[in-house]
Amino acid sequence: MWILFALLAALFYASATMFAKFSVSKVVRDQRGIVVVHAVSALLLIGLLWVLTGKNGLDSQKDIILAIISGGLIGCAAIFYFKAFNMEDASVVTLLTQVIVPMTLIAGFVFLHDEAKLMQVIASAIILSGVTIATWSRKGFHLQDVKVLPIMLGATALTTAVLIISKSVLGHNDTISYTFYQTIGYAIFGLLFTLLHHPTRRGFKVNMRPFHPHMLLVITASESLYLLAILAQFKAFTYVNAGLVISVGASEVFISIVLGVLLTKFLPHIISEKIDKKTIGRKVIAGCLIVTGITILNFVS
Repeated sequence: MWILFALLAALFYASATMFAKFSVSKVVRDQRGIVVVHAVSALLLIGLLWVLTGKNGLDSQKDIILAIISGGLIGCAAIFYFKAFNMEDASVVTLLTQVIVPMTLIAGFVFLHDEAKLMQVIASAIILSGVTIATWSRKGFHLQDVKVLPIMLGATALTTAVLIISKSVLGHNDTISYTFYQTIGYAIFGLLFTLLHHPTRRGFKVNMRPFHPHMLLVITASESLYLLAILAQFKAFTYVNAGLVISVGASEVFISIVLGVLLTKFLPHIISEKIDKKTIGRKVIAGCLIVTGITILNFVS
């Protein structure tokens, strides 16, 4: 049963990524103005779940502050991710995102004084080789825009910080409650950034005038899929150890590739990716290396 929930989580994560790509590239008129819409939509969804599960709080005011700060970092990372979606195929962005695994290990070693093992170093090297293959060929970079690399580096660095904070707080707090306060931070960041950053404020106005309900529908669908992914993953955790769940969940990279191909073939007006044999082969090889590295990490940690 746990495998089913782990695979569902991977499917929901990959589908949410495709929805986010669709909203940024095809639905919204200015991607700079959608962070606050995503944030408010996420807050409404997790707020409803928080109420339904009993409105539990966190253990201390410090934990609440850390949760809100991590939410602000998520909002900042979202800006980078939305920009990346506007520049590159969603399946490639998913592959590039996996660099967060070795980055988290390094951050844990530096800031949390986690023990560094030889197999963790080897696994991280395997993951990084997969990410490299996803972006490189004999002729050099084959990305649609090489500028996506520093953008993804910024996004993963911020997400790594979120994971480090979450690791220090989640051990003694309810997950739903932590996510609720975290999403409050996400919404606060989105509101402040929209109010204080003129280009973002202008982008928000462009998207809202006139307002199209289908934009909100697509964004809500994306956030709902992320929430379903989190819930499915947490459910899988109740059956077996987290390492097994995360290893199976790494299949998200393959699901993203398959979704990219299917949508490009049958619904190109929604998603259109490069699906030539060389590109697909490169993505699959990269995915195999990344999943192998993640699996090794979770069995030696």
